[in-house]
Amino acid sequence: MPTRPLLLALLGASQVALAGSTAIQDVQVTTHTIAEVSVSGNESITISDTSAHVVSTTTLDLSTNSTSMKITVQSDLTPSQPLKMNVSGFSCPGTPAAAWTITASTTWDLLTGIPRGTGNCLINFYVDPDMTVAPGTEIVRLTYTITS
Repeated sequence: MPTRPLLLALLGASQVALAGSTAIQDVQVTTHTIAEVSVSGNESITISDTSAHVVSTTTLDLSTNSTSMKITVQSDLTPSQPLKMNVSGFSCPGTPAAAWTITASTTWDLLTGIPRGTGNCLINFYVDPDMTVAPGTEIVRLTYTITS
């Protein structure tokens, strides 16, 4: 008889151990397109003589988890403003360089075929002295957009 309570106790313990459970959960993760672009501050260009090309360089940082993205640039120049600015992008990972003469508020493809990842590019601004531009200061706003 002493073996029966021990046997019942062992049977009860095994049933408790078998009573454990497992839960399974699916977690859906959705990743949207990430496309970010920023520039490193404002540039200042001074034209003081008739020598060709006054140059200024800035850094444009970009991040994207998509492929074949592009960066466009648009200025707020109006057709009546005689100022002409050349903007070119270079040293950009995986993208061909492009250069545009910005003379009005047209949108231009500055960089195309941007691969997935992060990086930075150098952006050059060239301004040729133009004797039709009166002395003074003019602010040209450039808007960079990264898109597919």
